[in-house]
Amino acid sequence: MNWRARVVLALIFVSGSAASAGPVEERFEAANRAYEGGDFAGAEREYRAILEYGLQAPEVYYNLGNAVFRQGRPGQAILNYERALRLAPADEDVLFNLEYSREQLVDREAAARHWIADAYTGWIRLVGFDGDAWLLLWIYLPTMAAVGAWIGVRDERLRRLARFATIVLLVLVVPAGGLLVVRGSIESSDRGAIVMDEKVQGRSGPDEGHPTLFTIHEGLKVQVRKESGEWVQVLLPNGLNGWLPSSSVERI
Repeated sequence: MNWRARVVLALIFVSGSAASAGPVEERFEAANRAYEGGDFAGAEREYRAILEYGLQAPEVYYNLGNAVFRQGRPGQAILNYERALRLAPADEDVLFNLEYSREQLVDREAAARHWIADAYTGWIRLVGFDGDAWLLLWIYLPTMAAVGAWIGVRDERLRRLARFATIVLLVLVVPAGGLLVVRGSIESSDRGAIVMDEKVQGRSGPDEGHPTLFTIHEGLKVQVRKESGEWVQVLLPNGLNGWLPSSSVERI
């Protein structure tokens, strides 16, 4: 299925009406034509208008990321690639453009993906986005059957066989369940945000009277820890944390 069809189907799902998909399909085509014609600002306007319909489609975020990247706005590009990646975590085009954008940053070394994120992405590519849940289910069911046989079978030879099968399957259940827990933890605890300002100073407290701890630049991904008025405490990829103006970052 091509991207245009997926976007239209996503809108039908959101709105519950095929008729509502018409204007969005037209805007999507207009945005693509504008981008292909070099009108990146016009393409951006159309892609943003599509998002105002409540549509959450990785293709729209990806295309929007491309449009703003071509306008020299790496922060907005990375923000939209990250949003696309949340919806399509194994999409090769999104991953490539996200990594390419990060390589252009002033803080490119700090923005490099952690090996755990790379390993998780590799796993998703191998088994699919819901593969970890299916893997656990397919191991869990025979495990319960083996446990039942171990408890209920009277034949000693069969009981020993069931006990051995239970032990082996339990060894497999633990890492499969662990993968599911890791995925849930990543999805629930990720409070990622992207630095939007060209340069911003991180301070030791939530106002400009506190000492400067570090300086970071547009496009860097940070984790939001706390909020206080118009300030947010963020955690950097290198482990440092400090306070930034809320207006200097945008949540993914």
